[in-house]
Amino acid sequence: MKKLIVIILGVFACFSSFAQSPQLLDIPDVNFKFALVNYNVVDANGKGVSGRNYILLDYSIHPEQSDVVYEAVPTNDLCENADSIECGLTVYGDTTEATNTDNPGTCDTDLSTAPGVWYTFTMPFDSDYDVTADTFGSNYDTKLGVFFGDCGALICVAGNDNSDGGGLQSEVYFEGIAGETYYIYVTGFESEAGEFVLSVNCEIELATNDNDIDGFSYFPNPVKDVLNIENLNGTKIKIFDILGRLVFQEKNPNNQLDVSKLSSGLLFVKIETDKGIFTKKIIKE
Repeated sequence: MKKLIVIILGVFACFSSFAQSPQLLDIPDVNFKFALVNYNVVDANGKGVSGRNYILLDYSIHPEQSDVVYEAVPTNDLCENADSIECGLTVYGDTTEATNTDNPGTCDTDLSTAPGVWYTFTMPFDSDYDVTADTFGSNYDTKLGVFFGDCGALICVAGNDNSDGGGLQSEVYFEGIAGETYYIYVTGFESEAGEFVLSVNCEIELATNDNDIDGFSYFPNPVKDVLNIENLNGTKIKIFDILGRLVFQEKNPNNQLDVSKLSSGLLFVKIETDKGIFTKKIIKE
């Protein structure tokens, strides 16, 4: 069993009155080279610095570097180690020490060039929700991607570089399916990294009885190229696929929607009016 001396220094140099004695850790793995640990400290002013991660060298393997402490990549650097987040919460993080080893590639925007970290959340089981995730308040040019499925076989739900209302920050919107689990990847433009703010907000869909919108009709269903709609003045239409991805939207639509470029399968047509919101199912051929 190997012994590892744990020394916390350097990173906390700004805390002039903070000092920490070395500790000995028993490492059962005979092939051990690095240890990843969480360490919590409080500075002289009583301010906490918690959850910081460090890679600490096994001095028996690297004695020439026994005075060096390396700050590790975040624990949620990999999809399989994604941190949990819930609807209505805001979390704070930093991608400075992250890698892009487990980047998901492209999801409406290129997510492969900068360091990134992963989050995961499961939708409530009571209903489908309208979900918005954003990085407003971050201190660098962010990018966001949302995915469905399992790590290693993720399916893009939505991605964004610069939000219309957030400047260099990002915002994605999608239909969260009740009980399903999603993954969020926070990264940056080109090689940018830094401190970020991630917020996830969910609004339950309030269904409206079809009879509340007099005269509404849509046809044909199944549809191949054009979906005809009637009596929907002053509305907004959004179409989602079965994974909750927004694949079409239009404000104040006319009486014909061109759906020829949408993929075949079951689609959900969400109709928003001043009287409420309701959803219809269509089959795209």
